[in-house]
Amino acid sequence: MIKMSDILLEATFDDIKNLSYADVKKTFALRKKINQAILNFFPHEDHMVKVEYYGDYIDDEDELTVKELIEYVDKRIDDNVLLNDDISIDPATDKSPTLFIDVGENSFEITSLDDEEFFSENYADRKVKITSKLSMIKMSDILLEAKGFSLPSLPYAYNALEPHIDAETMEEHHKKHHKGYVTKLNDALKSKAAQNLTIEEVLANVKKYDDKVRNNAGGVFNHTLYFNLLSPNATTSPVGELKKELEKTFGSFAKFKEEFTESGTGRFGSGWVWLSLTREGLKIHSTPNQDNPLMSYSEVKGEPIIGMDVWEHAYYLKHRSQRAKYINDFFKVLDWNKAEENYQRILNKE
Repeated sequence: MIKMSDILLEATFDDIKNLSYADVKKTFALRKKINQAILNFFPHEDHMVKVEYYGDYIDDEDELTVKELIEYVDKRIDDNVLLNDDISIDPATDKSPTLFIDVGENSFEITSLDDEEFFSENYADRKVKITSKLSMIKMSDILLEAKGFSLPSLPYAYNALEPHIDAETMEEHHKKHHKGYVTKLNDALKSKAAQNLTIEEVLANVKKYDDKVRNNAGGVFNHTLYFNLLSPNATTSPVGELKKELEKTFGSFAKFKEEFTESGTGRFGSGWVWLSLTREGLKIHSTPNQDNPLMSYSEVKGEPIIGMDVWEHAYYLKHRSQRAKYINDFFKVLDWNKAEENYQRILNKE
């Protein structure tokens, strides 16, 4: 057994001199709960794991034993962050040997390096032990459970869209960029009594908030829409009522693709290209940064049916500076069945 005294639960004088005795007790208790969660999921101290760490100013990865991992996580988390930021501890949603820990801006993705040993004991019981017991732990106003918005899982593997969009880009895009927007949005909203709102409600009233909410709420919504529109088994031409309206508005699918591509290549810097349903009908347009047509800031306001990311992080590893080639490949994995579903949802909402 690992004793709590054997792992790094100590704070330097500089770390704790501004904390009350009660706060020191809280941080000790929280560290203990985080460490116990790791042990619940990876029950052997000599089990080897890979840890990927994303922080404010540093990314890091290493291969460690579970005992070393506990020390590693403990060193990365500041006491003031523990006291003031949300904490979430979540096993992977699929049956995989991965545990996610988020403490404020600190994100840890921990994956077993020995699947045979990991699954030799009852995985389901260990997963339930974490999700049920941790969700009941309260320390002051801090809940050891996911709050606010969470990162949606992709409905396909990272390599599923190859050769059109490569696995490295998809993994970086989803696990770092999309996840980063989720983490930062939750942090931005935590003191604004807005954590029970939907993302659409936040966007509809985005002028009430600061630019951190604007940028990250846009990032959360835009990427969720984008990833869900892509498929390795995409229907690559329009279907249903959207097809009819597209041909009525643009003349043909080929003409639509031409205008959509021009909008994408013409967007200066980073941003998004949209097919939106507006009061005047279907419209192709673009927005800068993470803005979208649901925001009052957008020149064109409407309901987005298709959103294409033209930030370089969406394509640079494979396509380099050739945005037009990326857009061409985007159409090869854009699923028009999903676009039709979005269109019908908007029509039914109206």
